[in-house]
This record gives sequence, structure tokens and C-alpha cells, in this order.
Amino acid sequence: DKIVKRRYFLSTVAWLAAVVLMAVSCAGSGPATRRPAKLKPGDRAEYIPADHCRIMGIDIRRDNITDIEALLGRPLFYYRGEFDVGNCYVSRDGIFFEFYVSPTRTGYAVSKILKNDAPAENCGPLDVTSAALANAAGLKLGLSRTQVHDLLGPPSRQQTGSDEYLYIFWVQEKADAATAKKIRETDQLPPDHEVWVNVYSVIKVFFEQDRVAGFDVNTSDAFR
Repeated sequence: DKIVKRRYFLSTVAWLAAVVLMAVSCAGSGPATRRPAKLKPGDRAEYIPADHCRIMGIDIRRDNITDIEALLGRPLFYYRGEFDVGNCYVSRDGIFFEFYVSPTRTGYAVSKILKNDAPAENCGPLDVTSAALANAAGLKLGLSRTQVHDLLGPPSRQQTGSDEYLYIFWVQEKADAATAKKIRETDQLPPDHEVWVNVYSVIKVFFEQDRVAGFDVNTSDAFR
């Protein structure tokens, strides 16, 4: 009788386990987002904070060069590469405000130094001072290291021998139906193959005499 009861108990446990597994498998093909498996110490398994994507009325998560020019004006020819484009603006007090856009990447930089090799006179004038070139999170020139730590926490990387903080944000999300279909067709994948997107974002902060002298924010997508 004890043996029968034990067999019944074990079979019940096995049945419950099977039900749980079935429920999980039937709940969908997985979560909308997941933590990347290869994060390095200090990397954030999350999206870049939204407020760091917004600056001067531009949101780099959705706006393109046309949107930027509609809001800030079209500067003289800055650079137009094979895979990316860029616009540069300059504030009344000589601070450069740059955008760069490619098929998978949009970013901006605020700095005392023009990052690209284009001449500074090609940058469009902005009728603001550098104080206005703060992103929606409050990152701006002149902040102290302590203020940057308060805003962003400890950096993912602090470049050896340089005054640069690097913040890395990385999350994987399921591709939307249209994107997944296109990737499957391009890569000749099975129709039921799950397509995920690596959403990888970086904030770089540059210091000069322990004050922010420039910052760079960008995000990119890569399929897997």
C-alpha cells in the first residue's frame, strides 16, 4: 500500500511538472525583453534612461535628420558618408552640438571640440548659450564628477589614463513582426525562428579639471 501511494505521489508530481512546463511553453515565445548573457561588470541590463535621449526638443530614439533640421535649421554641408549623415550646430558661446544618424544608430554630442573633421564654419548657428544644451535628464557641461555620479551612478568603465566615464546600457527585445519577417527572409531563416534585437546604448562623459567638458549619447540595434 505504501508503494502504491508513493508511486501515486511521484506520478502526481510528474504530472504537475508537466502542466507547469506546458503552461510556460504555451504562454508565448518568451518575454518581450531579456537580460543579455554576456554583460560585463558594471554594464546595465536595461534601456538607456529615456531622458538622456531627449535634448533641445529632439528624441534620438525616433527623430531623424529631417526632424532635426525642421527644428534646428539646416546647417551648411557637414558630412554625408556612405552609411551615415551628420549635422553640426554651434551655440552663441562656441559649444558644438552634433548629430549623427545611420540606419541603425542615432546619437548626439555636446562638446567644446568639434568631433568630426569638418570645418567649424559649416556648423549652423544656434541662438542659445551652452546652458541650454542640457539633456532632459540634466546632463550638461560644467557638472562635477559628484553630480554626474548622482545622475548616472558609477560608470561602467572609467578609461585608464583619461578623464572619460563610459556608461553602457544593453537589453535584448523581441523584434516586431515586420522586422522579424524581413530578417528571416534576408538571412534565409525558418519562418518560426525567433528574432531578437540587441538594443545597445552608450553615454560617454568627458571631464576637464573635474568638470564636464563634453558628453556623447548614442544607441544602436543589432539583430540576432
